[in-house]
Amino acid sequence: MSVAPTAVMNFSSAIGRTVVGLTADRIGVTNAFIASIFLSASAQLVLWNLANSYAVIMVFSVIVGAFGGCFISLLAPVTAQLFGTSKLATLTGLLIMFNLPGNLAGAPLAGAILSATGRNWHAAVSYSGAVQLAGVCVFLYAQLVLTADHGERAG
Repeated sequence: MSVAPTAVMNFSSAIGRTVVGLTADRIGVTNAFIASIFLSASAQLVLWNLANSYAVIMVFSVIVGAFGGCFISLLAPVTAQLFGTSKLATLTGLLIMFNLPGNLAGAPLAGAILSATGRNWHAAVSYSGAVQLAGVCVFLYAQLVLTADHGERAG
């Protein structure tokens, strides 16, 4: 039973990336990107912190599986929409490179949070969800700036 949440998360990821891609065609790539990251962050901040039963863990696995992987699958379309397609490969590579500090520091930082809080997983999970939520806020701000500069809604 302990491997079931991982299997459910992986299966949900396959379905979520497809459904979010289809949804992006309707509501806009950046809107789908923002919604996906917001839902993933909300699941971490709310569901994971309240996970006191196997059922809640399974619901968390479905939501994070469905929306967590959309960051990678929507990155190239969002980049193309925001910056054009002339140097898409280079720009996408740069954006992925800018994930490097967070990817390198994530596990040690979580370990430091766990040590500082007496192995309180809620603190580490809350930090992870808060960073995602901060990313959504930055992206919303960038979208507002682009809208103001170009006079149209980036979506």
